[in-house]
Amino acid sequence: MPLALLQSHISQNDLISVNSIVRVSGSSRLYIVKAISKDRTSVCITSDNDDFFWCGVNSLIYVSQHTDLFHA
Repeated sequence: MPLALLQSHISQNDLISVNSIVRVSGSSRLYIVKAISKDRTSVCITSDNDDFFWCGVNSLIYVSQHTDLFHA
């Protein structure tokens, strides 16, 4: 986890928003967040081949906000 997050009161999960780029824990594949449940426990993510699926927010690792890594 970046040092700035360790020294702040913002958690990694607080940074996750629609269009954030994330990784699923244990994987190096990148995904873009497309939707977040109202209770912020689940997110819908997509990959570069347009596969959509829901997963728990605690299993994600925040990478950055959306850039041109791939077309969303």
